[in-house]
Amino acid sequence: MHRHVAGKQKQYVCITNTPPYVRATDEGDEWVVNHCWIQAMRASLSLEATMEFMADRLALVLGDQMVATVSHGVDCQCNDWMPLRPQAQETTTNPTNTLTWQRLEQHIPPEAQVTAEDWSVGDVVFYKHAGGNPNDKTGYVPPGWLKATILSTSQQEDDDNLLQLQVHYQDIPQWRVTARRDTLMNDWYMGQAWMLPDGYEKATVQLAQKYFKYMDYSIKPHQCVRTNEGKEAIILDWREFDWEGYMHKSSTKENLQRPPFGAHVPVQWVVTTNDNYNNDNNNTQQTLLPVEWIQDHTAAAPFPLEQFPTEPDQQQHWVRKALLQSIQSSGKQICHAATKLGKPDDIDDIDDSVMMIAYWPQDGEWYEAEPLDPETVSLQILASHAQFTLTGRYCPVAYEDGEFALTPIHYVRKTKRRQRSKHCPCLH
Repeated sequence: MHRHVAGKQKQYVCITNTPPYVRATDEGDEWVVNHCWIQAMRASLSLEATMEFMADRLALVLGDQMVATVSHGVDCQCNDWMPLRPQAQETTTNPTNTLTWQRLEQHIPPEAQVTAEDWSVGDVVFYKHAGGNPNDKTGYVPPGWLKATILSTSQQEDDDNLLQLQVHYQDIPQWRVTARRDTLMNDWYMGQAWMLPDGYEKATVQLAQKYFKYMDYSIKPHQCVRTNEGKEAIILDWREFDWEGYMHKSSTKENLQRPPFGAHVPVQWVVTTNDNYNNDNNNTQQTLLPVEWIQDHTAAAPFPLEQFPTEPDQQQHWVRKALLQSIQSSGKQICHAATKLGKPDDIDDIDDSVMMIAYWPQDGEWYEAEPLDPETVSLQILASHAQFTLTGRYCPVAYEDGEFALTPIHYVRKTKRRQRSKHCPCLH
């Protein structure tokens, strides 16, 4: 998109990425960001207003976050980053197109509301940051819906609508704000699910079973690190890692050369012909590297095992422990879904007049489901947590069609038996 500004032609670029779980629709909802960008370029919006508009629309239409990155480098409110189109250069007599919209925080959809019954201290919500510098330590943060954790509720008995939040944005220091419930969106509406890479669940389970290895999700991807041997590597996002290729190429000899226990991360590096890890003719090598081999990094959930267990019962315990440590490193905790039915300690004593339903994000519908015991669910179910990026409490459930999953606790609701809803999560 080109514009003439002060006699010079300037070019602005908007790079967008459609979430992997969005399917093409007749309405073209998957192109909402592109549509918003075109509207903003035709209208008299600053860059900051453009980002806010796009973030609101993406959240409302797709229930997703827009992550904005700016490269201007000037610490200001940036209202003049996108200059207005000069009236003198208009080729039409029509006035400059204007664009106004209702700010989403002022009109939260019912299904996105943060209710006091379901969202409390420790839960994740989404807070609308208007842009600017939250404090002296953060620097400029673009407008958008940001993930936040509820720290406390209002101490006034007649008003539980005020919440204190801790806001998270990329790698900058977290900051605290006070916001009203009716201006926030919940993590059911804004939850992000991903299609797991081919071979991911199988590889995760096999690595835990054979070598007590597990993924550490806490280490930021795409950073350059140095191993204790002085070798440089780039941390990969686990979703970019070739899990099938790694499991196919990894020999028993290679795995035995490495520590069999503990936290690992996927890395990529350029190897030499003398490197022991170079198993093919490619110059670029992907592998899993122990966190303890990386300088200035420690595992978020260290593994306490010091020697290989020999008894089968001990082995099963530590295999499960490895996957639980991995889940912990991603900021998740496992609980029992029966807590949603009001009987966390005695599932057999649940009222027969109510039943549990669980949300399935792939098709956006609610299904009857049964709670599963977190202590006995399969390793494959534990590994399925990675399809969700949100932190918080997760519970294993069995869907009515026979599918099993470790799902966010806010994807589980109770309702009257034989009474279902496909859209509203707040069923009590």
